[in-house]
Amino acid sequence: MTVIRKLVPYEYDLYRAHLMSLDLASRRLRFAYPISDTSITELCNRIARNPDNHTIFVAENANLEVIGAGHISFDDDKMELAFSVLEGYQGQGVGTQLMKRCIEHCRNRGVTKGYMVCLSHNQKIKHLCAKNGMKMRTEYGETVADIELEPGNAVSVMHEAYVSQLAAFEHFSNMGKQIANLSVFALTLPK
Repeated sequence: MTVIRKLVPYEYDLYRAHLMSLDLASRRLRFAYPISDTSITELCNRIARNPDNHTIFVAENANLEVIGAGHISFDDDKMELAFSVLEGYQGQGVGTQLMKRCIEHCRNRGVTKGYMVCLSHNQKIKHLCAKNGMKMRTEYGETVADIELEPGNAVSVMHEAYVSQLAAFEHFSNMGKQIANLSVFALTLPK
């Protein structure tokens, strides 16, 4: 089961590691150019220095590996979205889950507008944007996807609280399994 959860600032190194684990083609699709490890570190350091303007959601597999990430950058009542999914997990709904979670998070915080910029030939992300009601336009050779968000309501707030608690339960359950596996492995080592 894939767990979608919000990172707290002290976990932002997980986001950095995820971005660095993207292959060159995925890096180019995510950032519009083949970004270096140094540039990723600089980006993540800027995010960490200003956590009030950023929210990061990750998708984890049962082994607690970050297989996808959604980054929200806030500017007044507007948000910018960015997503990445490891190549082996693309086409399995991970991006859809991340986008839905990011949009709901923003709605419930009074954000009314958002956008995402992607390369015009990035058909996967354009499909994801269209599926989530984003309107696309071409600007300077890139595609800009805009979205207007409905205000949050009691149902969306309760749903977000529910999925956050469920994700925390799944994350800690998977963590417990990892610890149990290490304990069993340690007991089987020859003395």
